[in-house]
Amino acid sequence: MKITIKGKLPEYIKKEEVRAIIYATQSVCDYHNKSRSPDTVKIKLVNTVKELGKNDITGGNNWGWARWSDDSMAVYNGIKEKSGFITVLIHEMLHLCIRHKGGQERPTSTLTARLHPIIVDIAKSLAKGTYKRAAWFAHCKISYKRTNDDDSYNDEQWDNDNETQGT
Repeated sequence: MKITIKGKLPEYIKKEEVRAIIYATQSVCDYHNKSRSPDTVKIKLVNTVKELGKNDITGGNNWGWARWSDDSMAVYNGIKEKSGFITVLIHEMLHLCIRHKGGQERPTSTLTARLHPIIVDIAKSLAKGTYKRAAWFAHCKISYKRTNDDDSYNDEQWDNDNETQGT
């Protein structure tokens, strides 16, 4: 999945964190077979809530919207708290991943509330060390060009003893 971000992010969040939140949300949905897996997610950051239009349910202002037809979302970049901005990102990405029968907002906002902690935990792991991992991928591409005849394993792979903790 590719993510494009247009507009100015709030100062309290980095592009890598936004990408991590989107990927983490997608990953959780995929894990539970609840995703339609968009190829590209387009995020537009807007400067005023007026650009987002009125909320159909409350009649008040929106902080974001999602559109299935082109896998896009718009998010207000003036949200004061980082946690609120992250909540909107998760909520809108859930809209892009899952289409519920009937009304969309109650199930989506309930899933946002329940999944927010695990999505943020996954996103923290993704965002931390972004550039170190990018360097590893680049190093492998450059340094380990091999033919089938001289291919080999790196036994360092067995040095990691990290395990999952069950369910």
